[in-house]
Amino acid sequence: MPSLQSFHKDSLDWNDDPDNNCEENNVSTISLERARTLLVPFNGKDRLQLDNASDRQEIAIALKALVAESDYQTLGVCAETAAAGYAALVQYLAAFGYTDGQDFPQDCGSDKEPIYIKFNTRNSQTYAEAYSGPSRGVLVCCHAVSEGSNTDIYGYLPLNLFD
Repeated sequence: MPSLQSFHKDSLDWNDDPDNNCEENNVSTISLERARTLLVPFNGKDRLQLDNASDRQEIAIALKALVAESDYQTLGVCAETAAAGYAALVQYLAAFGYTDGQDFPQDCGSDKEPIYIKFNTRNSQTYAEAYSGPSRGVLVCCHAVSEGSNTDIYGYLPLNLFD
C-alpha cells in the first residue's frame, strides 16, 4: 500500500489564511461547545446520513474547528475500495490544513475488497489492510500534547464530507 511521507500542517489560524474565506465556512464563528454538540451523534458506532448540503457544511465546519484545537490527529478510514479510502483521506487532510508532498499512485491496491487505512498526522505514518467489518466512514481522533488542547474521537463521518 502507498504511504504518505511528507504531509505538513499549514497554519490553522483561519483568519490569517488568504485562501480560506472564514465568512464562507464559518470556522471562526462557531463555538467549540456548539461544534462538540453537533458531533455528539457521530459516536463511533453508527454513521449518520447527512442528506442536505447545509447539514454537511455545518458538520464540516464543526469538525475543522475541533481539529484546529488539537495538537495532532489520527484518521481511520473504512471504505469499500482502496481508491475510495485514499481519496477520502486526502480530502480530510486537505480540509484540516495539511498539504501533500506526495500523491497516491493511481493503482493503490486491490479495488475489489474493503480497506482500513490509518494515518497519523504527527509522524505521517500510514497503515492499511483489508477490512471485513461493516463500518464505512472516517474516524477522526484528536490528540493533545499541550494542556488545553482538544482530545476526542469523532465519527464515523461520511467519506465524502469534504466533497
